[in-house]
Amino acid sequence: MNNNRKELFRLLPLWGGQLISICGSNIVQFALIWYITEKYSSTIVLSVSTIFTYIPAILLGPIIGSIIDKIEKKKIMIFSDLISALATCIFVFLLKNDYANTFFIYMLFFIRSVCNQFQTLASVIAVSNSVGKENLTSAAGVNLTINGISNFVAPIVGAILLKVWSIDNILLLEIVTALFAILCLCFFRVNEIIGNETKEKNIIEQFKTLKVYKDIFQYSIFIALLNLCMSPSITILPLLVSSILKKDVSILAIIEASYVIGMIVGGLIVGLFKNKSNYHNRIIVSAFLYSILFLVFGILLFFQNINLFIYYILLFLVGNLFSIFNSNITAFFQNEIPKEEQGVMFGTISAVNTAVIPIGLVIEIVFTKITSVQYWYSFAGLLMLIFCVLFSIKANKKINQNNVQVS
Repeated sequence: MNNNRKELFRLLPLWGGQLISICGSNIVQFALIWYITEKYSSTIVLSVSTIFTYIPAILLGPIIGSIIDKIEKKKIMIFSDLISALATCIFVFLLKNDYANTFFIYMLFFIRSVCNQFQTLASVIAVSNSVGKENLTSAAGVNLTINGISNFVAPIVGAILLKVWSIDNILLLEIVTALFAILCLCFFRVNEIIGNETKEKNIIEQFKTLKVYKDIFQYSIFIALLNLCMSPSITILPLLVSSILKKDVSILAIIEASYVIGMIVGGLIVGLFKNKSNYHNRIIVSAFLYSILFLVFGILLFFQNINLFIYYILLFLVGNLFSIFNSNITAFFQNEIPKEEQGVMFGTISAVNTAVIPIGLVIEIVFTKITSVQYWYSFAGLLMLIFCVLFSIKANKKINQNNVQVS
């Protein structure tokens, strides 16, 4: 027990730097999304911005992962923070001089996404390299708790700052938090495992390699299908608040905070339990409950005079279940993939799981143009529930086949 705790405590400087960095990035992201919402009031601009956010993960995921496997993870995290802050600083200059049109907004989202891809993969692999298998789920829970805390802080601080600061001043906050995070990382030694020099593979070649890991491949497809529904739902949340609920940015902040508080609690719950080799049941059950609650949320949008507190509770529970689901998925991948290949494999998994999100955004644009925003949420919840049923049936068949072979 003491060794397990020491293993996790050694990661505190890394987690501290990540917390500061993610907090700054999420505050800036929140402010940018609301700035776009108010300036353009368009699902198309919001959706295209999100598409540019996901393009690096789709097209560059395996390449980024391969680079991470061959370079010290701490250096990657430091340089990704610096480049992201520099891009934001350039955009502030353009904003002050009235040059910041939609093209530069899309480019900013793209560059920040590339840096975030390096940052996220390097952090996950650094943690995986530094703890034993028995601590993988707990470490994943802590990572999600950190993300939850930063996501909780971002909408609250972002909403307050939007009322007292201009958008360009808010964006400068990322430079300060990035420098502080780099300072934390400079005093931390990561347990580095450098992979062998291998030929770079494109996404198609690496996708074929991923299929060799059948369980990982199936879970990756399952996550991708859930992301097909969830990502557009998150993207148009500001429009749901402003046009359907008829509320301002403070309500958006509370709604997002309710979700991330649930993530924090879920991460803490996961951190209290010891790692077990069978992740399947926890993944399936949490995904089922997650989808059911999201469907309920969508249905309630059709009723008038629903107390906003009910929405807060539902999104709190959804965030809680998402954290449990994501922690077990991450620990499962970390446990199954060889450490020296985790960069390229996690990059490929990210590409596979993200590739369907632009498709989801296109579907959302067409769907909301034909119907309206609130119809999308019930439709997405129903789709997620169907995906859970199909995946559960397929996974249980495989488990039964394995049991028959063993007997």
